[in-house]
Amino acid sequence: REFEQAVYDRFMELEADVIVSDHYMARIEHLIDQHGLAGRVLNIHPAVTVRGHEFCFRGPTPTTDAIARAVHDTSTVTGATLHLVNAVIDDGPAIAYGVGTPVYPTDEPQWLRWRNYQTAKLPVFVAGMLHYRELVTR
Repeated sequence: REFEQAVYDRFMELEADVIVSDHYMARIEHLIDQHGLAGRVLNIHPAVTVRGHEFCFRGPTPTTDAIARAVHDTSTVTGATLHLVNAVIDDGPAIAYGVGTPVYPTDEPQWLRWRNYQTAKLPVFVAGMLHYRELVTR
């Protein structure tokens, strides 16, 4: 909560419009309920978080989960999701998502993260932020 308060204080100091989290294991859901920032806190997740999607990998270990699946399913791919943050990890509504990064059973997490950043995470982030801007300016 101390971390979240520091983030909120900086947000207010900068007169920012939105917070985007791109940090593994940083929980910031209290910014929404205690500071009233619903709809203004986003997360760029290194996998698809859409329930029911064939390659959905939610939670704190999406990269290693994708690699583990690739051991048994060589058609495994991963991607990224820009979503609103709510009280449940990786549960908020998706603003944009995409797949297309192949996952190999021999992948090392850092190399898969690097490939995924280039093929999915950065493009989804850019497209998602443009879409988010359209949504909030309507």
